[in-house]
Amino acid sequence: MIEEYEDITLKESSEQTDELTRLSDSQQAYLKEVNVPSEDWAKMTDEQKSDHLDIVQARIEELKVDNLGKNLLSPEMIEDLKRRLEAPNDMIQIERVSDVLANCEEIRFENWRHLERNEKVDVLNQLETKIASIEHRPPCPITAVKLKSGLWGGYNPVTKTIDINRDYIDKSGKDYYFYSEIIDTLVHEGRHAYQDYNVNERIVHPRHSEVESWSDTMAGGKWGYWADCSNELGQRLYEQQSVEIDARNFAADVISRMENKIEEGSGHTMAKSISFEGSNDSRDISKSELLSELNSNHIYPGTVYTDNLWGGLDSFSGNRVRDAINRARDNGSISDSTYKHLIDKLKQACHHQA
Repeated sequence: MIEEYEDITLKESSEQTDELTRLSDSQQAYLKEVNVPSEDWAKMTDEQKSDHLDIVQARIEELKVDNLGKNLLSPEMIEDLKRRLEAPNDMIQIERVSDVLANCEEIRFENWRHLERNEKVDVLNQLETKIASIEHRPPCPITAVKLKSGLWGGYNPVTKTIDINRDYIDKSGKDYYFYSEIIDTLVHEGRHAYQDYNVNERIVHPRHSEVESWSDTMAGGKWGYWADCSNELGQRLYEQQSVEIDARNFAADVISRMENKIEEGSGHTMAKSISFEGSNDSRDISKSELLSELNSNHIYPGTVYTDNLWGGLDSFSGNRVRDAINRARDNGSISDSTYKHLIDKLKQACHHQA
């Protein structure tokens, strides 16, 4: 979720953006100072090029240049800069981010559950720094804050921070469900930071058309950002925004790859908490079995709805059922083993949960 702020606006248009980022004569001269002619650039070693590009990149960021004119730097330098400044495509990002997570011993559940809250936040900040580097954006400080129940966290576009529900961080050391959702929230909200950086700072995403789509559903964009999930319609509008679909899918793919890599390395099967596989028919069957078992355990979530596209429960209903199961566990009306069984059954009955 992207936290809402009325004073956040987008760059007006490509024409106005060019006007905003157009360099003065002195600024152009400042950038031309670090230009290297093509014939000299070709003679430099890779190490020399890298060192020199550090200087060039620092001046570009200082001047907030979005679009390099061919008259400022040699074509070869511009191509090398593009490779440095442009983020990898999503498939490469997913692989690299999932590698970072899979290789982090501290977030293995058996280790994570022994950490104090501040230690967990430190680990999340270390991971965010590595993820941001992969995504070619500045890292966002991770903060543990008091949030209302049901809200896992949010990216703050004003402070450029990622806020995560401190109560859920505490529960993540005891409950695998909360643990997996905290990791998902880290990746999901980091993706929102990536979207914001592309829309409002500099485009580093390889597919510019996707950036345009993100801008439409951000504050100040064509449609604005919808955050009111107080009813079913609001939940659906929230989930169908381009920025939410993208962040949800990106996080799901990262977590799925992370879990696969951990399994391959350990030989043990992890509980799949984020991505829910299976055919429409199997989800419909699981939905029927789940509703029957909920009734047997005197758990009544209220009206639920079928996902017409994926089968089983839609995301709104999945969240409602999950909350009802959690309440039953918190009230002591079901055992831990029944809770785990019902959550597993819920995962089988849903394509995904927000």
